[in-house]
Formats: sequence, structure tokens, C-alpha cells
Amino acid sequence: MALSRNMKIGLIVLGVIVLLGALFGTLAATGVLSGQGSTTTCTDSDDKCAEWASSGECDNNPDYMLTNCCASCDDEDITTAVEDATTAAEDATTAAEDATTAAEDATTAAEDATTAAEDATTAADLLAAEEAA
Repeated sequence: MALSRNMKIGLIVLGVIVLLGALFGTLAATGVLSGQGSTTTCTDSDDKCAEWASSGECDNNPDYMLTNCCASCDDEDITTAVEDATTAAEDATTAAEDATTAAEDATTAAEDATTAAEDATTAADLLAAEEAA
């Protein structure tokens, strides 16, 4: 079954929405949306934060550590998380731009197909009129 133009555009838009959802999820998890990613003054919510940070949990589990143990995660870990979120945002922006271009290309192709169908119908009508005459 061939997809209609509207279905193709709808699928592209859905893809963009999913990408943007992933982007905002990443930004929220790293603290960028709440501003935590841009500040280094915070406290640890668990006595084991320093132990976990020294064993690499800031990198292994940034969603939890940067939210609950940010004092034990050094500036480099926070900077890395922000850089990762920035990269994800740039990737999502590129994907959205690509999806927009694909949607525009699909629209152009659909318009071209419509024009070709109209031309074929006109040609068939002219041929039928000539044969009838």
C-alpha cells in the first residue's frame, strides 16, 4: 500500500516530535533546563555520593549523580554533561532540519505526481476526442 502525501508528512512530523522529546529528556536529565548544569554550587543528598563519584558514577549514571550528588561530581563531569546535552541538541536540530527538507521534498514530489497525472488525463481526453471525431 502506498502512503499518501499527508501520511508521509505526518510520519516525518512524528519523527521530529520523537527527536525533540529525546532532546528535552536529555536536557532535563543533565540539569540544563533547570539551570543546574550551569552552576557548580550544590549539595549531595546521600552520604555515599563521594564514594560513588570516586568510582566513576558521575560518568556512568549522570542522570542521578548530577542531580543528587553534584557536589561530589567535579566541574569536569558537569561540563561534560552540558557538552553532551549541547551535542544532542545540535544533533536534534540537524535531524529536524533534515526532516523538514524531506517533508518539503515529499510535498514537491507529490505536487509533481499530481501535475503528471493531470497531464496524462488531459492527453487521454485529447486522444479520446480525436478518435471520436
